Amino acid sequence: MGGSAYNISIVHKVSHSKVFLSVWRVINAVNRCPELAFNFPSCHQKQHEIALGFKEKSRPEFGCCAGVIDGMLLWIEWPSKEECELARCGSVKFFCGRKHKFGLDLQDTCGSEGCFLDVCIGHPGSTSDYLSFSTSSFKTKLECPGFLAPGLFYFWQQCLCQLLLYGNAL
Repeated sequence: MGGSAYNISIVHKVSHSKVFLSVWRVINAVNRCPELAFNFPSCHQKQHEIALGFKEKSRPEFGCCAGVIDGMLLWIEWPSKEECELARCGSVKFFCGRKHKFGLDLQDTCGSEGCFLDVCIGHPGSTSDYLSFSTSSFKTKLECPGFLAPGLFYFWQQCLCQLLLYGNAL
């Protein structure tokens, strides 16, 4: 779920900085564990299994989808001057006008079970989904000849919802 570092520090009677140190210890441990890495399968058989999962869940039995791409805003507090210098952009770039929050843009690709297959957090919150995707490592993989099985595609989340529910796109 989540919560303010200030609230967590009060509830657990630890310092505010100790909360952040603990969070980063967990993040670093997860990042070092290869079994937990997000990895869109390059194996065509696995990609077909994902497509079969989408087919079983859709009314029109739409079975050529190997993954669904969507973006979301990861909320953050107003970034400090030091954080902005590290990111090489001003704090305004982290502000998402549509959500009225500061954040980071997360691009994700999910399979038919809703599990992450690929995640990219490489841009501040004001970045469009298109720009985030176009600079992602997943797009680079998709551009490699033979990476995606013939006849399979990936879809943006909004388009796939229309296809799964109604059998037609907007």
